[in-house]
Amino acid sequence: PIMKPLFNINPTGSAAFILGLVSGYPLGAVTACQLYNSLYLSKSEAERLLAFCNNSGPLFILGAVGVSMYHSPQAGIILYISHILGAISVGILFRFYKASDFCAPQTNVSTGQKSFSELFSIVLTNSIQSILTVCASVIFCSVMANLLIDLLSVNEIFKAILNSGLEFVSGLSSISYLDINLFSKLVMSAGVCAFAGISVHMQVM
Repeated sequence: PIMKPLFNINPTGSAAFILGLVSGYPLGAVTACQLYNSLYLSKSEAERLLAFCNNSGPLFILGAVGVSMYHSPQAGIILYISHILGAISVGILFRFYKASDFCAPQTNVSTGQKSFSELFSIVLTNSIQSILTVCASVIFCSVMANLLIDLLSVNEIFKAILNSGLEFVSGLSSISYLDINLFSKLVMSAGVCAFAGISVHMQVM
């Protein structure tokens, strides 16, 4: 019920927003595109939705970043809450983007009747394709980041920022090892989680 008044998006777009919040990159964006291709969303609604539905998942921020990198569940909670609030803020701002354009009619998401074997085959094929895309973009951006870092003579902070801009997981790890105060690290990490790096943008495209 909040999608139309808050974000100016057909209620069916909530599927992409929720999946983006709980599952992480790039599932929110993939779902938004599937809703558009299935005519549940207009083009302008899909564009508005893409601005804020592609987010980092709680398992990654709370577990990998909070517990593993910073050894602090509280740090993970702070990062995740700020991440969600940032996404919601962007969604509210983007409600005015092409606000007068055609909006898809309200409808309920439905799926065709398929057997278990058909569904399993579709899920398996899509999962393998997604895994290959994710792995390829991560490896490519990691290699590019390391090449640039080796070529440039810069300090550790700039190296961490460059790494984060290309591949955000290794970038977050680099930030956690910086010799600066925890507050600065968390601010940098929040920015990196929000931007997600070129690697994630390649996955989304």
